[in-house]
Amino acid sequence: MTLRPTSITGDWTGTVENINYLADLVREAIRQGYHFPEEQVKLLETDTVEYAGRLHRRAVTDPLTGVSSAAYLQERGADLIDNRQHPDYVSLMRVDFDNLKTQVNDKLGHAAGDAVLRVVGRILQQVAADDLRDTDVRSVYGREGGGADEFVGLLPETDTKGSRIVGERIRTAYTQYRDLFLDLYGNRPDDPETLGPEATEALRNTSLSVGIVTAREGTYAGLKETADELVYRAKRRGKNRVVVAEERELPRQALSPGEEAEYRQEVADARQPLIPTSHTPASARPSSS
Repeated sequence: MTLRPTSITGDWTGTVENINYLADLVREAIRQGYHFPEEQVKLLETDTVEYAGRLHRRAVTDPLTGVSSAAYLQERGADLIDNRQHPDYVSLMRVDFDNLKTQVNDKLGHAAGDAVLRVVGRILQQVAADDLRDTDVRSVYGREGGGADEFVGLLPETDTKGSRIVGERIRTAYTQYRDLFLDLYGNRPDDPETLGPEATEALRNTSLSVGIVTAREGTYAGLKETADELVYRAKRRGKNRVVVAEERELPRQALSPGEEAEYRQEVADARQPLIPTSHTPASARPSSS
């Protein structure tokens, strides 16, 4: 197939071959749990380029979070890893919520859980937009299925050290957004517009666990399985952390003391605040009572 946009909003041409490809992509997205109005699916039987282009964007984008869909992730993963279209190593990252179902969905409802997922979607989009490396192949972040609370990142030309820094940045950004939100709207008995104590505690207990594996070869499914195991390891170690596997088939080189110090500083920098901290703390907001 000739349709291989490097971004989910890239240009798309409505040739017959691409429309057939789009039909397959839409069917896979529907199988993964994404919804398409029947009238839009019927447009696949026409050669209407404008509508087909809109349908393509819907097929490759997760409608809730704005990141790539599971179907598009599978395609890019096959290109980068299974088919080795990119000769260099690739890091695969799995980002999984800690306590989202038990603390948010079950206690506060799925609407609250969806709102939290949107926050992570915005973080991942910002991380992707900030990827300013001199490379033709950009990182891709997507959501695993229409009802999942897991995300996957594909990071071409990113080694273990670099992917760990990205993982720490994502994990830290969510924690900062969560704490800022609770600082502004967390429970205060004298303010009925703030969250109740149960909701406040539920959100405070959420965090992200991240598993990352780097490889020169393998399969998309195999690397996802390895990253899954690393996520579970992160959860067993206390959650809210990044666990990285050893690089596969890459020469292991010991770092000099200076290089080791520089790497540790890069990881520390990734944990610094990524969002504005100039806000009115909850204790300073006027009470509505």
